[in-house]
Amino acid sequence: MDKSWIKADRDSLCARSSVGSTCPPSKLIPISETFNVCEVAYSREDCDKESDNFKRFVADAGQPLFEGSECTKLESVLKLHNWKARFGVSDKAFTDLLQSIGSILPKDNLLPSNMYEAKKTLTDLGLEYIKFHACPNDYVLYRGPILESSSECPKCHLSRWKVGKDGQVRVNVPAKVMWYFPIIPRFKRMFKSSSTAELMSWHANNRSKDGKMRHPSDSPSWRNVDCRWPEFGSEARNIRLGLAADGPQEPGNDIDVYLQPLIDDLKKLWEEGEPNVRQRTAFNGEQEFGCTPEPLSREEVLGQQQQLRFSFGKGGSQKRWSLHGKNSQFFFELEYWKFHHVRHCLDVMHVEKNVCDNIIGTLLHMKFKSKDSLASRLDLVDMGIRPDLALEVGEKRTYLPPAPYTLSRKKNKQYWHHCTA
Repeated sequence: MDKSWIKADRDSLCARSSVGSTCPPSKLIPISETFNVCEVAYSREDCDKESDNFKRFVADAGQPLFEGSECTKLESVLKLHNWKARFGVSDKAFTDLLQSIGSILPKDNLLPSNMYEAKKTLTDLGLEYIKFHACPNDYVLYRGPILESSSECPKCHLSRWKVGKDGQVRVNVPAKVMWYFPIIPRFKRMFKSSSTAELMSWHANNRSKDGKMRHPSDSPSWRNVDCRWPEFGSEARNIRLGLAADGPQEPGNDIDVYLQPLIDDLKKLWEEGEPNVRQRTAFNGEQEFGCTPEPLSREEVLGQQQQLRFSFGKGGSQKRWSLHGKNSQFFFELEYWKFHHVRHCLDVMHVEKNVCDNIIGTLLHMKFKSKDSLASRLDLVDMGIRPDLALEVGEKRTYLPPAPYTLSRKKNKQYWHHCTA
């Protein structure tokens, strides 16, 4: 593996990493003033007040639901909220449920009597959420001084409100909603607990520092941040985040639209506290003996990224290319993003599974699974390579010449029995 990119950064930055470490003055890069994450999350004037409120809340929430109950008030509210979320129960129905359960329980019970009180309980714990109305075609979120009061999408002109079966617009009933869980209140709660706060600074105070890669803090990427922003790196309580952006129903390329609130929070915390293009010469079917291309610098990647024009939302006809991860445009708004050694990580487990599925599907020529399709053969023709595998179009049918990996029916069955044995 070529590690010249690591050496280059070691030459330009200091290689030592520890809390309180500093770089030689000649190596420091001028930076704008930064603040600690914890100082942003807690302004000094309201820290004591919030702590007192939180202590009172914990004492109140820790009380039994009623005298003799083994379930606390907080535990009861969390279980009911979980049930509400799982089955999509409306606020009005949830209020009716709380009142019905409360009428059955002893009179001294502490169960909230309506949705507002139940939600306030979780808000005090730092588990609040914000609902943003979204364009049904994923073009915009209705937030900010301009869009917040809009009633239709400025790009696709689709109504912000749900349209009933009768074709009538149901004003004030959003067609699509995004639930955002703000990160700053959650960071506050992490530092409220002494045990959790200790874990948050484990990388600085308790880890083994023997030069071996045991933790992300032992990596060049971590040292890179320490040396470029020594004020940030010297504070053990500052947080470094990893983002998992996949999911069973994630919005694909349009995820950038839904990441905007998160990016705004990250910017607040920071400021206040190669696409595969079809090339005939590059893919000529011959073995490559040339030198490995030089990795692009972070500034070069950012320069290419800024030249791209993205089109978000469903129905856009423009092709949307990106560099080093297609959903990274908004992250470059963060001052430190372009300096990261690694801006995205691949899920090895899913990559292995997908590669295995594709290989087996192609060998067995499984419908909808094989990568040896009409489209792939046409791609070979378009690229001008492997003419022996080109489609042979006849009067009645189109013939795909067998490839080196094509199995006969007999071998196909043998391979299948071997896999299932």
